[in-house]
Amino acid sequence: MAPTDSRTALARRFRVEVNMGDSETPDWQLLPGIEELTPTYEPRREDDETYDDEGAMRRATTGYSWGLEITLIHRTGPDGTSWNPVQEKLRMAAEANDTASGEVQVRWYDRQGREGDNYQGWALVDWSPNGGGPGARDTVAVVLHGQGQRESISNPLGS
Repeated sequence: MAPTDSRTALARRFRVEVNMGDSETPDWQLLPGIEELTPTYEPRREDDETYDDEGAMRRATTGYSWGLEITLIHRTGPDGTSWNPVQEKLRMAAEANDTASGEVQVRWYDRQGREGDNYQGWALVDWSPNGGGPGARDTVAVVLHGQGQRESISNPLGS
């Protein structure tokens, strides 16, 4: 069996949505054009040994960071001249000069309705066009840096 590129597989496995509304009245809309997706989770660990451990190392998890690393194909809206509104919300958040305007609420979940790796949270946005030569596709590297806890959610496509 041939090896699988996990980033591509994850882009097909997960659906990512952005809240275009507010916390009280969410309006979850699909983030289109995901070419690659890498969810990240990094525990923060600190030394935790005591005299009783007799020199053996012990570590404790004291926190974590999370995020989504995404490569997007930059899309236009239905009129063909304006940018896709969901992608545009991310771009505008990345350009904000303060945390309050620069955070977006996102959720990601399994496209097949399976429970397990389904989360939502608030994230700061990095938006970096990839450039390229003539004829290259217009792609953008987007990093969503989790702000606070990510919350486990029930899969919206689940039964």
